[in-house]
Amino acid sequence: MTVTGLDTLTLVPPMRLGRLLVERRRTRGLDLVTLARGTGGRFDVGLLAAIEAGHVTLGDEDLGHVSDLYGLLAEATVRPRRTRLALDTDDAIAADQLHLTHRTGGDPDELLIRYLGLIVALRAAVPGNPLPLRADDLIVLADALWLEPDEVEERLTALMANPRNRVGRRVARLSRRMVIPAAGILVAATEEGLLVLDPQHQGPGPGMAVRPDHRGATVIALARREVPVAAVFAARSA
Repeated sequence: MTVTGLDTLTLVPPMRLGRLLVERRRTRGLDLVTLARGTGGRFDVGLLAAIEAGHVTLGDEDLGHVSDLYGLLAEATVRPRRTRLALDTDDAIAADQLHLTHRTGGDPDELLIRYLGLIVALRAAVPGNPLPLRADDLIVLADALWLEPDEVEERLTALMANPRNRVGRRVARLSRRMVIPAAGILVAATEEGLLVLDPQHQGPGPGMAVRPDHRGATVIALARREVPVAAVFAARSA
């Protein structure tokens, strides 16, 4: 059931999914034994507990079964209305189960292609057309890649032209993937943490500041030195 490889890795972050499943199960007043009995032997209590703990990376088929079992809303396309780009160090503990899709020192363009593919899908854009880039996204990506934001912007601008249809192929694969919006969308696992696009808009919490960006969208920035999260930014999708 563990998925390997860049193109087959689930888009749903296991740790975030696990927390969501626990919350959903408790809200419904169910226990693991009851849930396991309803799976016809597909999932036993131990496996469900491991999934809830974020220790299992599920493929799309198993993710669909788990989503139905717990009563989650699952969508087969990447079309959330609002997104948050987050570099979440709290979830980095699961990196050894995630089969890292990017390591510092590797090819930054692989991560950036994944990011662009998600953004193109989120905005229902056409691969190859230029896209406006959010300054806060550039900062988070630069942190993950150990690059300067200007260099990240230059790379993204070049990749937007869709050389060798790299972005187009990524978007085509995404259109067939299972997404659970409440759990976020995994862009990549890096040595700095998990890079996640979170479609759930959340109000500002402790340490958060709210300000409008130059396009008028609301940006929520979580100060990285005040909380154990490297960087979190939220904004309305274009």
